[in-house]
Amino acid sequence: MTDFSVRPDGMLDTIDELNVIQQKIDASMGSLNQAVNGFVAANASDAVEEYKVAQQEWERGLAQMRESLGQARVNLTAILEKYQLGQQTGVQIFSGGI
Repeated sequence: MTDFSVRPDGMLDTIDELNVIQQKIDASMGSLNQAVNGFVAANASDAVEEYKVAQQEWERGLAQMRESLGQARVNLTAILEKYQLGQQTGVQIFSGGI
């Protein structure tokens, strides 16, 4: 038989960590954008135009990361809720509640 265990607190910790990761990504992107905006304001060259193209690409990537992190939080929360419901049902069955 397969050994299976779930730590609901661990799942909650993971959900919190996903939020922290998103905050760190957003903070890093904010810092990067500030630095680059300073560069763009001080310069006019092909590098500025190349930056704008690159920025569009990483903004798409950032949007994908945000979506993935958000979906991971939703999925993990749903798993936790289903586990807790199953646990409650099991308690009710074995305590004669059903």
